[in-house]
Amino acid sequence: GEREQILLETVQQAAAAVLGFASPDQLEPERALDEIGFDSLTAVELRNSLSILTGLRLPSTLIFDYPTPMALMAHLRDELDGGAVDEIESNEADIRRALATVPIDRLRAAGVLNVLLSLARPEAAGQQTVPAASVDEELDLIDGMNIGDLVQRALGNPQS
Repeated sequence: GEREQILLETVQQAAAAVLGFASPDQLEPERALDEIGFDSLTAVELRNSLSILTGLRLPSTLIFDYPTPMALMAHLRDELDGGAVDEIESNEADIRRALATVPIDRLRAAGVLNVLLSLARPEAAGQQTVPAASVDEELDLIDGMNIGDLVQRALGNPQS
C-alpha cells in the first residue's frame, strides 16, 4: 500500500510539474489527465519524466493507454514488479549468448576457462560430487547454472 501511494504521488508530482501546477494535489487520482490539460506534447513530457524517475521504457501513448493518475500508477507498479525479473532473465540470456560466441581457446588464453569450469563443478555449486567430467561436460554444467550462481561463485561466495 505504501509503495502504491509513493508511486501515485510520483505520478501526480510529475504531471503537476509538466502542467506547471503549483501543487500535485490539483490532480485527482481518478480524473482523466486529458481533462486537466494534457495533450500529445505534454503526454510525451510526462512519459519522459516518468521514464527517468522509474528507469522504465514507456510508450509515447502512455497517458492515452492509462488515462488517470491511478491507472498510470497501477501500470508503473506492474512494470516495476515484472521488469526486475525480466531484466535479470534478459541479462542472463545476453551473457549466455555472449559466452557462447567466445571460442574456448580465447577463454583458455584469457585464463577464464579454468575459472568457469571450476564454477560449474557440482561441488562448487553445492551439488553432489560426481566424477571429473570432460571439458564439454563441464561446459554443459556451466550452461545449467544461472548468472547469479556464476557471479556468486566468482566472488567466492559458494553458499549463496
